[in-house]
Amino acid sequence: MKGGTGMEAVVIEMKRKLTYRAEWVFTILSSLTSILVQMALWRYLYRENPGMLEYMVGYVIYSSILRILYSNQMYHLLAEKILNGDFILDLLKPVNLLWFSYLKSLGDVLSSLLLQALPLLILFAPVLGTVTKWEYLAAALLALLAGHVLISMIYAIVGLMAFLFVEVWALRRLTEDTIRLFSGALLPIALFPEPLKKAAEFLPFHYLYDFPLQILLSESTDWLYVKQQFIGVLVWGLGLSLLLYVSYRLAIRFCVVQGG
Repeated sequence: MKGGTGMEAVVIEMKRKLTYRAEWVFTILSSLTSILVQMALWRYLYRENPGMLEYMVGYVIYSSILRILYSNQMYHLLAEKILNGDFILDLLKPVNLLWFSYLKSLGDVLSSLLLQALPLLILFAPVLGTVTKWEYLAAALLALLAGHVLISMIYAIVGLMAFLFVEVWALRRLTEDTIRLFSGALLPIALFPEPLKKAAEFLPFHYLYDFPLQILLSESTDWLYVKQQFIGVLVWGLGLSLLLYVSYRLAIRFCVVQGG
């Protein structure tokens, strides 16, 4: 795929998202309401612990914004093409279907960051300015980028499962609920019961929320721990890349066997 074609896919998807202004306005209001309710809850629970209250307020705001970065568009794009038969037709085009689908999902993410995340960041800037450890921002952004790549591969694999399951939405829902539970999207993994905490630390999902937010909000950062976590991201990334490649090749073979 030519570079121009790839950028066109991103731009087209951004323009499409910009068209639906009412959708992103309501999304902002929904996110804002959720953030304010959670902040009120943590303010009550940690009313006698200012340090932990400050951490949790920052955690709630950032985790809500991160949900915008971690899009499930790869699932929707691939599963829809498989279920309506466009997957076979797209294989005949001189482009890599996975890469093109990712670029479309990237356009969705970039437009969401511009229209939804940026207003929230501006609105809560006075709070975030005091709780964010700016000296660790570069490491946190690198962790966020790694998390974005991981979740894109996860949803791509789930989307390709449409070849095996007609009701693949159930698998997508299970994946979303599992990520929400074990990623630290709801609350820091450090607050989990010990068995649940060990499970969360083993699975790759904690690299999405808990890991980058620890870097961004913790008073003291253990750089040995951070390096170990980045190594874990790399290992899981390689494993998911291999699984995605195998899933994609099997999907193509399935089309050939079925006479596609």
